[in-house]
Amino acid sequence: MKANRFLLSLAAFLAVCTAAMAQNDDYRPFLKEGKVWKCKVWMHHPTESRWITEYWNFFISGDSVVGDKTYKKMYREVEPSSESMGRTSFSDLWREADRKVYGLFAGFLHDGEEVLRYDFTLLPGESAYIWLDHTTTLISVDTLEAQGGRFRRYHVKLDDYEGDYWPDPDLVWVEGIGHPGGPGRVWGAEVNDGTVYTLLSVYEDGECIFTQDDFSAPAVHDATDGIGGKGQMRAVLPALPCHDLQGRRLSGKPAQGLYILGGRKVLISK
Repeated sequence: MKANRFLLSLAAFLAVCTAAMAQNDDYRPFLKEGKVWKCKVWMHHPTESRWITEYWNFFISGDSVVGDKTYKKMYREVEPSSESMGRTSFSDLWREADRKVYGLFAGFLHDGEEVLRYDFTLLPGESAYIWLDHTTTLISVDTLEAQGGRFRRYHVKLDDYEGDYWPDPDLVWVEGIGHPGGPGRVWGAEVNDGTVYTLLSVYEDGECIFTQDDFSAPAVHDATDGIGGKGQMRAVLPALPCHDLQGRRLSGKPAQGLYILGGRKVLISK
C-alpha cells in the first residue's frame, strides 16, 4: 500500500511539473526583433488651440548593452499626415527576463533607472510594484483567442493610484501584447492632459497577431480566475499542494480565504 501511495504521489508531482513546464513553454514573449505596435494618439496641438490625431508605430530594432544587461531598443515612428511631416526617434530600452518586462528610461522621474513595467508571473491575489512604484494586484487570468492564436489576459487593478494616468475601469494586460493603450501605458490609456492612447494592432514577422478589438474577446479558458473572478480557480487547486497559513496541508478544496498554493500565498474567492 505504501508503495502504491508513493507511486501515486510521484505521478501527481510529475503531472504538476509537466503542467508548469507547459505553461512556461507557451509563454508569449513581449519583446521580439521587428515587432511593431501601431497606435493612435488623440492629443492637443502643440502650438494651436485644437485637437489632432497622430498615428505612432513603436518597433523593436537592435540591442544595447548597459552594464551587465542586454536591452532591446524601441523606436517611435510618427506617420506622415496633414499634421506632421513624419519622423522616427529612439524611444527607450526594454528588457525581458523570467516573464517580467523592464524598461530603462532617460529623463522623467527615473533617469537611467530600470523599472518593472509588466509582471506575468503573478498569481491571482498577488501584487507587484509597477512603474512609478504603484501597487498593482492581479485579479484573475483567462485566455482569449485572437487572429488564430491564443493569449493569456491578465485582469489587474491599481491599488494606490496617484499620478498622470487615469486608471482604466477594466484594466487588462495581454501576454506578449501589453495594454490597450500601447506597449508603454501599463495602467491607463488617457493622461490627465486629455491625451488618449489607443493600440490599434500588433505585428510580428510582418503578420498581424492582435488588434484593439481582441482585448475584449470572450474568454476561451478561465481556469485561473481569482479575486472577483468567475470562481474557476478552485477547480484546479488539487493539482498543487495547498496548505493553510499554519502550514497544514489540506486534503480537499479550500474555502474562501488566504492559502499557500505551490509555495506561494494565494487569495481564493468563491
